Amino acid sequence: MNTKCFVIITSQTIGVEDVWISRYKPKLIFIIHQGDIINTITGKSRPYLEIRKNSPYVKYRNIHGEIFDGVWSKHRSDLLFKGVADSSAVDSFQNKKIRIKHNNYMPRFFMLTETRCNEDTFEGLYMQLFLDKLNLTAEFIFAFTNWGRLNVETGLWDGVVGGVVYDEADVGITYMSYNAQRMQYVSYTTPVGEFKPVWFSKYPGRSSPAWNIIEVFDYYGWLAILVSTIAAILVFLMVVQAAPILGFKQPDNIIVSLMPISLINAEGMPDWFLLQKEQRRVWSGSVLLMVWAIGSLFLTMAFSSNLRAILLNPTYEAPLDTSKQIVERGPIVILKESSWIFPFLKSSPFPWQVKILDNFRYSNPKLEPWDQSLRNVMEGTEINFGTEDLVLHFVKKNATLAQSNKPSFYFSKEVLNSHYTGWVIQKASKWEEKLNSHILHCHQAGLHEKILRSLGKLIYDQSISDTEKMRMEHVAIAFFILAVGLVLAASGRIHLSKKKNFEKLLN
Repeated sequence: MNTKCFVIITSQTIGVEDVWISRYKPKLIFIIHQGDIINTITGKSRPYLEIRKNSPYVKYRNIHGEIFDGVWSKHRSDLLFKGVADSSAVDSFQNKKIRIKHNNYMPRFFMLTETRCNEDTFEGLYMQLFLDKLNLTAEFIFAFTNWGRLNVETGLWDGVVGGVVYDEADVGITYMSYNAQRMQYVSYTTPVGEFKPVWFSKYPGRSSPAWNIIEVFDYYGWLAILVSTIAAILVFLMVVQAAPILGFKQPDNIIVSLMPISLINAEGMPDWFLLQKEQRRVWSGSVLLMVWAIGSLFLTMAFSSNLRAILLNPTYEAPLDTSKQIVERGPIVILKESSWIFPFLKSSPFPWQVKILDNFRYSNPKLEPWDQSLRNVMEGTEINFGTEDLVLHFVKKNATLAQSNKPSFYFSKEVLNSHYTGWVIQKASKWEEKLNSHILHCHQAGLHEKILRSLGKLIYDQSISDTEKMRMEHVAIAFFILAVGLVLAASGRIHLSKKKNFEKLLN
């Protein structure tokens, strides 16, 4: 029998409290007997209904341990309880007491006062809404930063898990990771959040826009233009070689070689293939010029259309998204001492994660506070790991970083050792259904994203465009090509002058 919901019908009262099936407690115990109705079960952990065969009177103990006297109404075909207008209200969770064991761990959970959760935290908002909705009286028990470990010598649990296991608390909260060992003793609610550590590095800054002009076309576009231009030059050279045979004056080969580039720049077409006296035309050469001119038109239009948008678009450095990029770029990786991260990377099936251990250093949180670690990362020489919400929380606490109008850190797409977190409750807890339903409603409302956005909220001036003004740097490549041409031209001129002077000396 694997169901969580089952009942017991019995005439016995001894030992009923201790009945378990497939690790679950019965939802309700029916006790049917001939004698007077008495409170035969003294414990408070199971709801039961006592029925006497020869009497309409019943006694009911609800899931909270409260006793109600009632009677079966044949007229209404329902149970009527003394002092209760609606029979369904006897199992109500309204105005009850709940015991909560917790740790303070920003930004997941923190106590605002002794009786109220900080609603600027993820689990604090979820839990406070649950308490307010049912008007519950909460008893908060601090676990002193102990989530729960099993002592292998004594077989006893401590921390938050121990509080739930030994009935000191009804629910344990604050970033409780799903754990197979814990689940043998407690149950977990629907996941409240996710432990999702990532690499975080310096946010990519502006890079030089000198190479923006190259991005007007992609790699294959530039390759196609280069190949077609070289092919056109070779064909033109082949055609003009036949010009003397047909009575044309053969053009200079350098001018012919530059003609495809001239047409791309929208210069006029030459009259190489037109014989003025006889008004004859070499059609093969003319058609070739026309075809190349039309192709050059489309290339020029495409280039001009994308040029300004791409040339003036701000460019940024490539972000660090994967372990491979981290290894190739070479920043020092910071690993916390006594953390799970070193054995995780060492035993990783991904070789690039293993190679990260070739260039790392340990960090002791007691000697090196988070603010110092963040400053090291912002300098770009080191890279750290952590959950996005925790990093954003420390950024928000830092007065300098909180006032910045741009992101401080970049969070990688590569995730390390991700798993869900939830709240721990007793096996077959009466709070399980209510808590699960509440958590799902909070997820549906997007409250998790609300808190995350509040941590990373940035104020941008929408009136300021990020498009840059044209500077010398944007056209640096063009001036570089021009400078190369001038140097080559000057070299040729100097060489020619020296040659003429040398010939004069010989004469």
